[in-house]
Amino acid sequence: MFAGCLGTGIDLKPGATGPRVYAPLEGAVFNTTGSWSEPITAPLFGRLDPVVELVQSFDGTPIQLGIHRPLIPGCPTAEDADYPPECRTPILLDSGPYYSPQSISELSTRPPTAIWFVPQGYTVVYMAVRGTGGSGGCMEFMSLNEQKDVDAVITDIAERKWSTGAVGMIGRSYDGTTPFMAAAIGNPHLKTIVPISGVADVPELMFANGTSEFRGPIMHNVVYWFTYGLGAEPSDSASSQACEEVAEGSLVGAYTAQTGDWDAAGQSEYWRVRQFRERILENYHGSAFIIHGMQDWNVNPRMVVPWINELQDHGIQTKAWLGQWGHAYPDRADEHTNVRWDWAEVLLRWFDHELKGADVDTGPVVEVEDHRHAWWVADSYPVRDLERKALALNADGTMTSETGASGQAAVASVPGADAVEELTLTSEPLEGPVRLSGLVQLPLKVTPSTSTGGVLYAQLYAVYPDGRTAWLGHAWMNLRYYEGGNEAQTLVPGQPVVARMQFEPLEGYLPDGHRVRLTIRQDFPFAYTTAGAGGNDDGLPHPEMGPVVVHFDGASRLLLPLVRDFRPSPYHAYHL
Repeated sequence: MFAGCLGTGIDLKPGATGPRVYAPLEGAVFNTTGSWSEPITAPLFGRLDPVVELVQSFDGTPIQLGIHRPLIPGCPTAEDADYPPECRTPILLDSGPYYSPQSISELSTRPPTAIWFVPQGYTVVYMAVRGTGGSGGCMEFMSLNEQKDVDAVITDIAERKWSTGAVGMIGRSYDGTTPFMAAAIGNPHLKTIVPISGVADVPELMFANGTSEFRGPIMHNVVYWFTYGLGAEPSDSASSQACEEVAEGSLVGAYTAQTGDWDAAGQSEYWRVRQFRERILENYHGSAFIIHGMQDWNVNPRMVVPWINELQDHGIQTKAWLGQWGHAYPDRADEHTNVRWDWAEVLLRWFDHELKGADVDTGPVVEVEDHRHAWWVADSYPVRDLERKALALNADGTMTSETGASGQAAVASVPGADAVEELTLTSEPLEGPVRLSGLVQLPLKVTPSTSTGGVLYAQLYAVYPDGRTAWLGHAWMNLRYYEGGNEAQTLVPGQPVVARMQFEPLEGYLPDGHRVRLTIRQDFPFAYTTAGAGGNDDGLPHPEMGPVVVHFDGASRLLLPLVRDFRPSPYHAYHL
């Protein structure tokens, strides 16, 4: 059990919370031959056989758990035994809809939390949310009941005799959203969360600026209720899946997709309980290690940027990794090429620091990867002392610091006699080196030809001196929501408005003399790949997409957030 541990500087005396000495990351050699990363800190313990059990939630609904505990020499193993302090462990909880009655006891989950952390002195618990796997009740898709279930499970496992009472949560996608849900409740046992591609605001994810994604009207009833509710093996009968929450979610999703306004009368409460940010700021007293892909087509990075700064402003210790990958883990060789092989080790040190109180360096506050796959560090994100450079859009296809050639041009999804399919504008050379960092804004003066306006789609590229381009990011807007947010405005054909477009968070590096290129068209190719723009049309169709006139009179501008004083991440030093 202790093979390979001697000589590593690890304290091997029994006890899950004993002191240990960590090898420095600088100069560390990581195993890069596997499918994912692994800790370089040697394990301390073995593993007990997993236990699968049902616990009663706040309303009596049975919730299925898979519990993986360490085998600590000299410590009891029975559930009802008396555990001295040195035999108690912190807990890592992963909660989601993807655990079947068979898989909830498996070790090979993604991430392999039990494999990594049980031998390091943690109990790992997998939870099947209500209406999925072996749990009873109805699949309610992030409802208040589901949030209370997670809260009840945290309390239950924190009060076990083998527990120290400290709980952390980790997971990706839906499982990365349940940590936000738990933080919104504010359970005092929840000390830290590690949401990976988690959703902090469900309606904002699916109905941005009045534009519904294709999944918007079917997320509750088809994607989750039908697939993971009816399609799973709940302990209750299938009749338990015929609940009011599913019916309401089906109606509200369809209505919101048609109107774009999730806050309309009769549906606001359904969506409001699925917004977590405000309640987290009010109720949560733990920490957060946020991990998100800057090219995530599934859970867009606007879920966490600029919210990272809001968390910090409210006194919540927040660490973040923002990488140039999609809906992925940082360390999966089968998901992207820019693998962070130090992830498992950094996670271990984060949990040891937050749940065991270990005096260990957890690395920079924020690490963000640019479009070239180079990592930079910051204390916040977006960086708070940005330089903001405004470029005027000109009729001759240039973007300059001063307003240039004025005029106007029409853009349409199907070019007409007086309209082009895509506008292309290229900036003057930028003084570099500089990082294009965070939230690019595009206030665009436009005149619609219809009362519905259509959807504008913008893309931004880096342009190298030799003419090559690299895709940086994109923005879109339903013109009926030209002020931003979820409140529709009145459009009068022929009357100009300023569409306040904002790009998804992006990170680019521009050496001296590089330019940026902006394209604008009427379209909504929502899904895209890390190789650049393109992919599926994931937005619902909008009628009357007539030509839209873009004005070049100084009111249409590209606002670039620039960082000139930056530091490279130490990851490169020890990775190489």
